[in-house]
Amino acid sequence: MNTLYFGDNLEVLRESIADRSVDLVYLDPPFNSGANYNIIFQPEKKSAAKATAQIQAFEDTWTWSAEADETYRCFVIDRDLTSQPPGERLIKLMTSMREYLGETPMMAYLTMMAPRLLELRRVLKDTGSIYLHCDPTASHYLKLLMDAVFGVANYRNEIVWHYGQRTDFYDTHFSRKHDTILFYAKSETATVNHISVPWSKSEFLGHRHDVKVDEQGREFIWADGGKPGVRYVRFVDDVLAEGKPVDTVWDMPLLNSAAKERIGYPTQKPQALLERIIQASSNEGDVVLDPFCGCGTAVAAAQKLNRQWVGIDITYLSIDLIAGRLRKTGLTEGKDFVIKGAPADVMGADQLAARAPFQFQYWALSRIPGAMPSDRKTGDHGVDGVLHFWDPAKASKAGKGVISVKGTIAVNPGMVRDLAGTVDHQDADFGILVTLQEPIEGMRTEARKAGVYKYNNQREIPRLQLVSATDLFKEFLPLQLPPEEVRNGRKMTIIAEPGADEAKGGLFGE
Repeated sequence: MNTLYFGDNLEVLRESIADRSVDLVYLDPPFNSGANYNIIFQPEKKSAAKATAQIQAFEDTWTWSAEADETYRCFVIDRDLTSQPPGERLIKLMTSMREYLGETPMMAYLTMMAPRLLELRRVLKDTGSIYLHCDPTASHYLKLLMDAVFGVANYRNEIVWHYGQRTDFYDTHFSRKHDTILFYAKSETATVNHISVPWSKSEFLGHRHDVKVDEQGREFIWADGGKPGVRYVRFVDDVLAEGKPVDTVWDMPLLNSAAKERIGYPTQKPQALLERIIQASSNEGDVVLDPFCGCGTAVAAAQKLNRQWVGIDITYLSIDLIAGRLRKTGLTEGKDFVIKGAPADVMGADQLAARAPFQFQYWALSRIPGAMPSDRKTGDHGVDGVLHFWDPAKASKAGKGVISVKGTIAVNPGMVRDLAGTVDHQDADFGILVTLQEPIEGMRTEARKAGVYKYNNQREIPRLQLVSATDLFKEFLPLQLPPEEVRNGRKMTIIAEPGADEAKGGLFGE
């Protein structure tokens, strides 16, 4: 079944994806660009259009650290990091790169990529292909890795995705407006389907100056027959009907802010780009894998083209976003796709809180309808999420709830008193405290002391509400909230830090 995995893709590949089970891999990993990307959650309802929350989606910045050194040692020296140990060719390349690059951000990035590429080769069928999407920051090093993992003979193309023009001039370089996609096959039997785009007769004639006319007045050209001295007639009308064969330069614009398909996730690619790749190197019913699935464009394209798919991402934010994207197309979790790795019970929630506290926060907030993450991971003054809604009794018409998530084992009444202070400080109407453990009676007593908030001066809503991880798994969440029709859904917009498009330096520790 179509599957979304929440977790480290190296672990998921190693433990959950079988040998030779995938027909096509597309990966769009972090580029090591040096930029950080942020998501802005914007309420969809106009009534609270100014109520936004911003969080950092991911850091595309790598550093050589003790963790990178340990990964390098396990992969290159111990050779036990992957299902199958790396070969001598790959080991020699990695040691040479470390000698040349030193303990730099670039070497940390390549150390992360190498074992994942080896696992991806293992899961590919012999008829499969892999497309590695990157940019000029690291493409030359990644191509060496791909050569070592997949073999020089299996290199097929370096595709240039040219995505726009700029009118800016730079004093030190040309405008940077393309990405690189490295296309490799698993073997000589890899699936390759002919892909063409429409072209006009004037465009065709502009490229061919040897068009002739036969006795019936039909335009034709002499085409290469594949052997020396062998040629055959091709009529121009037939050539135009077949379309223009796609070459290695793909002109497709970036998604603009008004694009219908735009979700706003950092580095979101046009779905047409993914559809072309999937159509070229797979057939209906084949399995497409994206191990860095982000906002799920590859998943959406595969679903549209009747392929099976597997998506993996290390952030629950992405998994939640993709699941929502799929539901909007009419798909149902459990029937049309499954999510693995996300907490399925309290024990899973407990493990997530211990392993990745901020991912636990995102997961908990995703269970509360309309909740938006806070704009800070630290220094948030107890506010991990907010909930905006329409209240016609207010002069501003805007109501607000604040959410605090506690993933600690110990709970105490002081947490409720702190939330009461936060509600007052934030000028919020009510607060919700989410705890990993069940609240104790003293906490419930403190919550009752806070009284109620009257929505629209009529409906009573407890000013402080307590829910546990156990409650988050219930079919009906034990919360009293404003009516659903006045609560805001979540719409995402992505921003990159200033200069992210040109942030290419510093990769060698200079």
